[in-house]
Amino acid sequence: MDNTHLGKSIQAAQKIHGISSTTVARELGISRQLFNHLRQQKDIYTSRTVALCQVFDMELNEFIELGEE
Repeated sequence: MDNTHLGKSIQAAQKIHGISSTTVARELGISRQLFNHLRQQKDIYTSRTVALCQVFDMELNEFIELGEE
């Protein structure tokens, strides 16, 4: 998992599912600015990662694999 960039997982999932940053931020209950910050982060809290999986309707391992480098 050292070669995983969860921000890239977010970006890839958004592209695959066609979901805007505004929509994801709203689903997570955070500001768009904070969400845009998350999109750049390599590491993200597990609870936030699980919430993102729910938004994108993806399994955790599937989501993480999107960010493997």
